[in-house]
Amino acid sequence: MKKILQSEKESIPQLFGRNVKKYRNERKLTQEQLAERLGVSQKHLSIIETGIQFASAALIEKLCEELSVSPADLFGGSQDEVLKEIRKSREMIMSMIANEVRYNP
Repeated sequence: MKKILQSEKESIPQLFGRNVKKYRNERKLTQEQLAERLGVSQKHLSIIETGIQFASAALIEKLCEELSVSPADLFGGSQDEVLKEIRKSREMIMSMIANEVRYNP
């Protein structure tokens, strides 16, 4: 397993912002459109999406409502992503077991 260097780690505000942008884009909303729905400026939404500033609890609640996602989705805990990682790990383990059986009868 690859060791992650501190410089490669994404901060929580960066992860949160990346997910806000991902779900905004999936809903085909511009920053301006989402900002208007949230009652914030486009600049404020931009600095949240880039991870420069973190959203307040009230804004996180509004983001969840407007993007139709759970708070866990915005913090990177999407069930789809977790299931995808589990499947990938399972496939890797099954491949390792098959190779072990094949080469060590």
